[in-house]
Amino acid sequence: MRLHRLAAILLITLSLAPGVSSGSDQPQRSFVLASANTRSTLTDKDAVSSLGSFEQTNATAVAGRIACSLTRNFHDGAALGVFDDSSENSFIVEIDLPRLRAEYIAALLGRYAHQQFVLLFVAQPGGHDKLWIIKTNETLGTVIAEARKLHLTPLTVRNEKDHREIWLVEKGEKPLNVDELKTNLKATGSAIEGSSDLVGDDDRSKSAAIFQKRINTYEEHHTSLSPNLWTRSWHDATTPTCSTKLP
Repeated sequence: MRLHRLAAILLITLSLAPGVSSGSDQPQRSFVLASANTRSTLTDKDAVSSLGSFEQTNATAVAGRIACSLTRNFHDGAALGVFDDSSENSFIVEIDLPRLRAEYIAALLGRYAHQQFVLLFVAQPGGHDKLWIIKTNETLGTVIAEARKLHLTPLTVRNEKDHREIWLVEKGEKPLNVDELKTNLKATGSAIEGSSDLVGDDDRSKSAAIFQKRINTYEEHHTSLSPNLWTRSWHDATTPTCSTKLP
């Protein structure tokens, strides 16, 4: 996933409030975003179809296995990343862990899914960045068209049963015109303060090295999950489980 695409693609479960912590060894509500897609561009239609692909299902299942190996307090799910002229199937893992472990999960997911970038957002009052969560009853097509008209891409849209949830990351130095989007979509929304950390490189081989270095550094003194990355049990996985092995 390209740098300019990934910087603002996030999901969150609205019913879960962000954790607050000032210590690096204390749990914080964090959001790890990656994608199962490795193709350069997808049309909106193809990206929506890809949400039902084995590629997507497997990546989400593995994300759940990784997260649940470290905490039972997590949520993962699929969404659509929307860009200027294309879209992409993506997924997010919401976790409540110390930042170091959240960084480890991000590195594992980036390595497994062969991604260019993975984004970690950590919620914290007074943080430099903001994660906007916007809720609307408008259709997916209307949401995408309006976002592109206002030049607010990239962003992420998650379809719920009776509404759409839109996720935007506002970097501290780059304020976004969120009010107009909310007005045009008859939407409501709020922001979570925190910090975002984009990990990776435009070159996938360099990204793999960056992810692997972070994995190795963590596993020198902590739990080692990386041996599972290349196992058949993970590459065949289609259902989430708190076991790193297939049943």
